Amino acid sequence: MGAIARYYNLSAMLSSLWGVLAGVSMSGIYILAMHLVRSQEASSLIEDRELVGLTGRVTVAIPPDGLGEVSCTVKAQVTRRLARSGNRQAIPEGAIVRITQVQGDVVIVEAV
Repeated sequence: MGAIARYYNLSAMLSSLWGVLAGVSMSGIYILAMHLVRSQEASSLIEDRELVGLTGRVTVAIPPDGLGEVSCTVKAQVTRRLARSGNRQAIPEGAIVRITQVQGDVVIVEAV
């Protein structure tokens, strides 16, 4: 904008002022546009606290003192987690379970 003002024989000071004003206004437009884009984003991050209380299905049998795998749906997406039985009893593949706790990467489940 300052170059255009200079082309029309405005002084260097006025040309610089027009350039600064144009830069500030374009920066404001950019910031508003990015704010709009960010406000439309949805988070697909699944937090541990969101898993507690959910029901899921055992996809890999859980032995009495070992790990298996559970799948459940959170935020319209299926997630799979390592699972351990809360009462130290075996849970067969295909069983429906409820997540009672999350300990690190492992969910603690009980049969429903």
